[in-house]
Amino acid sequence: MKKNYLLLTLSLALSTFIVNDAFTNSSGSPSGSSGGPSGNNNSCARSGCHNGPNASVQTVLISTNIPSSAGFKEDSVYQITVQANNGGVGTNKIGFSASVESAGGFEGLVTVSDAINTRKTGSYITHTSAGNNGAAGVNSWVLDWNAGQAVDQSTVYVAVNFSNNNGGTGGDVI
Repeated sequence: MKKNYLLLTLSLALSTFIVNDAFTNSSGSPSGSSGGPSGNNNSCARSGCHNGPNASVQTVLISTNIPSSAGFKEDSVYQITVQANNGGVGTNKIGFSASVESAGGFEGLVTVSDAINTRKTGSYITHTSAGNNGAAGVNSWVLDWNAGQAVDQSTVYVAVNFSNNNGGTGGDVI
């Protein structure tokens, strides 16, 4: 079977921090807000959505059960875990949006594996109202990804909003 490699792209200070934002409201982020190419690289860190200070101590970790030595196999299902930590700054309201894409569009199929904390909107997975409540400044979400016929240069795009929980769109760490 053809072996492909999934590139997990994160960047807070590493490069550009794809973890830009997720519209942390009780219903989850709108489609197209993971920072990926299918959403024109948009996140809610834009006019009319969220704004606030730059990330400083906040971290995001993306992990998978894709074998690091072999990469993913076509038509196989893998779990992707997103963990966000506010670094001890702010509230426990943390939301996200995720997609798997290449320059050519969405790759494979993302599906909900935890219906209490996540939901699907288009080709994206986002949090639910129950899923934006972290504990001790940490929140995590799990989603499934069927690689399908994904290309080698597939990337997991994740956007996280560390909300200040003031009910507005200003002051959130994007």
